[in-house]
Amino acid sequence: MSQRTAGIYRLTQVSSLYSAFQRALGGDRTLRLLVDELIRPQPGSHILDLGCGPASIRPALGNVVYVGIDLNPDHIARAQTVVAPSDRLHMGDFASLTGELGGSFDQVLCVGLLHHLDDDRCIELARLARTYLKPGGRFLAIDPVFEERQNPIAWLLAKLDSGEHVRYAAGYQRVIENGFPGVETVVRRDLLKVPYSHCITTAVTEAARDM
Repeated sequence: MSQRTAGIYRLTQVSSLYSAFQRALGGDRTLRLLVDELIRPQPGSHILDLGCGPASIRPALGNVVYVGIDLNPDHIARAQTVVAPSDRLHMGDFASLTGELGGSFDQVLCVGLLHHLDDDRCIELARLARTYLKPGGRFLAIDPVFEERQNPIAWLLAKLDSGEHVRYAAGYQRVIENGFPGVETVVRRDLLKVPYSHCITTAVTEAARDM
């Protein structure tokens, strides 16, 4: 992980403070919009959440089979309080997931993860994410993004993010294309209470694109 952790950035590693900060910015609304407009989980679908943090998105997903993984033990401990009894949580790197998970997920989510990873790690993630998905499965990521002629506040917030690899939309597309064909990016500026730009990166497996 490439992120700032010194000084005030240490607070982002404390799960309760991280969650409170996200809620203050309107993060709960963002997660609901993601679920309702983009993820649209079907009952019983299998969802893998890479870099799940405190699993803030889990309650909005409803009746699904959920697996989350995160490096931060404090996030995993907090996630334990919101996941269903049948869900699974792993503490570790996304590459440490066990082999039996391969090909078992309908969707792989990366909510605020890619901008913490350099290009090589993003490429590794994209290739692994493809192996975790069922035929017809889908990859979805959301991250802060830089833009040309960006709102100055949105640019500053992205610049100050603890993740050291905030990219332009084309940069997110380029790294994920190493694992998936037909990657698409959309920039949204309406997901938080403050001026902010998100890049939503999506890709589907070849089988889904042939349907």
